Amino acid sequence: TDFPLFPQWRGISMDTARHFLPVGAILHTLSSMSSNKLNVLHWHLTDSTSFPLQLVSVPELAKYGAFSPENQYTQSDVKKIIGAANNLSIEI
Repeated sequence: TDFPLFPQWRGISMDTARHFLPVGAILHTLSSMSSNKLNVLHWHLTDSTSFPLQLVSVPELAKYGAFSPENQYTQSDVKKIIGAANNLSIEI
């Protein structure tokens, strides 16, 4: 039978708070994870020194917290990534 020796460790950690990745690269990573039977993505999206997530309720966080205006995720980006992960049975 095919099963992992340590089922709680079948995933990867992605730190986009410090190292921004385009949405397409994250979606590609999710696809690769699914192909390799990895089902957990620990997504480090924000940090005390970086907040690249645009929030409608608090727009200043991304404005002053992201490293650059180009390197920010919108709420729709996050929904798209989470939706793709759910379709691939990957937990974020």
